[in-house]
Amino acid sequence: MKGKSVFLIFFVFVIVAVVMRSKALILLKPLYFLFRKGKLEANRLLQIFLMDFRDLMAWMTDLAMRISSGEPAKNVREAEALLELHTERKVPYKMEVAWPSG
Repeated sequence: MKGKSVFLIFFVFVIVAVVMRSKALILLKPLYFLFRKGKLEANRLLQIFLMDFRDLMAWMTDLAMRISSGEPAKNVREAEALLELHTERKVPYKMEVAWPSG
């Protein structure tokens, strides 16, 4: 008889543990999803930053090559033309730098 009572107590203990664990998981699930959602959002923003960084570095490298490949101006008219070209190349950068609000 003692073996049956020990088995019954153990069986009740297992059932209570399973029920309590499932209740704990049910209570913790929303917290887990909030934590995961936060990590996903942080990684999304990091990827946006890295893509913008790569684009900006490529743009700066291209612009530096274009500027350094040209000859320096020999007179005022050529200097004004180079200044205008520099201004034209600077405008697309200012348009691209606008940071997303969302």
